[in-house]
Amino acid sequence: MSEGLIVICLSAAAGIVGTGLGGALGALLGGGGERTAAGAMGFASGIMIGLSAFEMLPSAAGALSGVMSETPAVFAAAAIALIGAALVMLAERALDRASAGRGAGNSGQGGGRLTRAGIAAAIVIALHNLPEGVAIGGTGAAELSGGITVALMIALHDVPEGMAIGAPLAGGGVRAGRAILAAAASGITTVIGAAIGLAAGSVAWAGAVAVAAAAGSMLAATFSSLLPETYALSDSRPPVFAVLLGIAAALCFSLV
Repeated sequence: MSEGLIVICLSAAAGIVGTGLGGALGALLGGGGERTAAGAMGFASGIMIGLSAFEMLPSAAGALSGVMSETPAVFAAAAIALIGAALVMLAERALDRASAGRGAGNSGQGGGRLTRAGIAAAIVIALHNLPEGVAIGGTGAAELSGGITVALMIALHDVPEGMAIGAPLAGGGVRAGRAILAAAASGITTVIGAAIGLAAGSVAWAGAVAVAAAAGSMLAATFSSLLPETYALSDSRPPVFAVLLGIAAALCFSLV
């Protein structure tokens, strides 16, 4: 088996299997009652906030500093993140209109809103997985052992991200199998990114743009969809501890 094919298989294992496992865990917890679903969604929200703040944005700014000075690189990463966030907000508005057209958008029922939050998370995480795949492919093209290490790290990251898809979908009434499939499908872009990384070799600035946009997208989806639905499920006891635990876990991931 060629090294390129090994890298592609690694990206599939990290992206598709990682998010699929997370989706299975999220579907299990999301179907276990509102309090359990709220805890799972809160933890996943914290993970997404932490990864964006502690890992993705600093990484993007650092990569962009290779083509410009440090201060402009920070502002450029922030501006790109805002663009990514704006795209997510536009996509969510389109989902709202589509739901309203089917008579579900203004029903006030938590199920439809949770499903929408899960769909938004799947779209955002699919976008986020593309630069992760580029990282696997680019690193693997230079050194196979390095690609294996990056793939293992990304697989660990993808498990809680899959939870962010599976938990709201299951909580919204979607069958567990479909919720898991949606989570796993969001990892397909990891394979696409790995192929791009293998072909391009080194695409530091392009990868940095993708990472910054994905960070903004994840933050927007978390604060506009996942967290509001999480709190709506637990009016009496907001899962603040679960969110903080997720942020702490993301900080640990970023230090690995």
